[in-house]
Amino acid sequence: MIARLLESDEIEDRDWPTVALTAHARELGARLVRVHDVKPNVQAMRMTEAILG
Repeated sequence: MIARLLESDEIEDRDWPTVALTAHARELGARLVRVHDVKPNVQAMRMTEAILG
């Protein structure tokens, strides 16, 4: 999905869009997400939780 939206098959191009989707998913109530690059996605979830209070 991300590759199609970005019109890029490069794996590296998917990292930050994945982080954005992780933060959005957390905002919508997701408690678990499956990602390849764990650290920035955990940080995004924590930041989103902090913002949401």
